[in-house]
Formats: sequence, structure tokens, C-alpha cells
Amino acid sequence: MKVIFRYFFLLMVVLFISNCKTTKEQDLINEQVWIPFMKAYSEYDVETFIDLHAEEMIRVNPDNGKVRTKEAYANDIKEWWPKNKAKGKKIVLKLRFTERIANENIAFEKGIYKTTYLQPDGTSESHYGLFQVALEKINSVWKITIDSDSNYGKTIGESDFLEGVSIE
Repeated sequence: MKVIFRYFFLLMVVLFISNCKTTKEQDLINEQVWIPFMKAYSEYDVETFIDLHAEEMIRVNPDNGKVRTKEAYANDIKEWWPKNKAKGKKIVLKLRFTERIANENIAFEKGIYKTTYLQPDGTSESHYGLFQVALEKINSVWKITIDSDSNYGKTIGESDFLEGVSIE
């Protein structure tokens, strides 16, 4: 019986330690990727936003069937964001997570985003979608290596968003 208890105790310690490691890595990912990601998106900070992605990243958009490189994705952002900013549109991006798996070097995260567009006349409109991201720690810094999102025919909404876990 003592042997079983010892193995059980040892297993619980190992599981606790591995879970703490994941939490530590997720905290680092939040600090190095998601908090600056949401801030850069909301402030139209193209350079900071693009820098959060690895040089060899892949951007996938199932809604339009496109797979792009970082360069092509960056070019789209550089064209689109200044136009919205010039029109006086403000954007607020919020993320909620439904799945987070990480070890010390790679991670996969999935969740729901909510993008709210605030118009100059005071009206607002929110859009939702599912995101799936792979990350890798490169030179001790977490970077997005695969980025995919879709609104799945606008079938994702506020209730889906609220089911996820916020990092804020």
C-alpha cells in the first residue's frame, strides 16, 4: 500500500510541476504575444503587430481559401490598417481562449476573438471568429508561426466568445 501511495504522490507532483510549467509558459505567451497583439491591433501599430510573427510564419484564412507568407500578410495589414485609421475608425480586439497547450518551446492555442469597430459617429459593430495559432519560442521570445482564423459563415457570436477564458 505504501508503494502505491508513493507512486500516486510522485505522479501528482509530476503532474503539478508540468502544469505549473505550462502556466508559466502561457504567462510568457500572454506577456510576449497576446497583450502586445491586442494593443498593436487596437492602435493600428503595424510594425509591432507584424514583429509578433515569426519570419517563416504561415497565415491561413479558410473564409477566402488563402494561405499566405508573413510578407504577404504584412503587406495586407500595411494597406488595410492606415485606411481604417484615416477614416477615424477605432478597433478594439479581445481574445478568449478555449484551448491552450504549451511546453517550454512550442504551443498551440485556440479561442474566439471579438473585434469591435467604433465609427466616428459613435456607432459600433462587433465581429467574431475562431482563431487557431501555433507558436514557437525563437531566441527566448514567443512568436506566432501559424495563424488561422475564420468566422465560419458568421456563425460565431457573443455567447461563443463568453465561453472562452480571458487573459485580462
